[in-house]
Amino acid sequence: EGQHFAHFLLAFSDQQSTNRAIFNGLVIEGAHIRVCKFIPEPIQCLHCQHFDHFACECKATAPTCACCAKPHTTVSCMAAKGIFSGHCCANCGLTGHGAVARACSIFAQ
Repeated sequence: EGQHFAHFLLAFSDQQSTNRAIFNGLVIEGAHIRVCKFIPEPIQCLHCQHFDHFACECKATAPTCACCAKPHTTVSCMAAKGIFSGHCCANCGLTGHGAVARACSIFAQ
């Protein structure tokens, strides 16, 4: 009760069925369901904030904050706590967003 959204993964046996479901959607329990291709989230290191590796594999010696890109942990950052709005991306170097923002051009790659 009260749930408005749900996600689940389906596997189809052939490309034609897959494309038909994406184009037409599916009807489940009388409800028309929109279908889209699953695009997995990129792997992002929570130590250096870069992509394609995990923190346990990171070669960086100091942590990089996901909010302001300075050399401290994200959990200790004043920007993360909302005390100031100095967000800076550790990946693209631009201000206005942190390293986990989907709007970042590096995230989109």
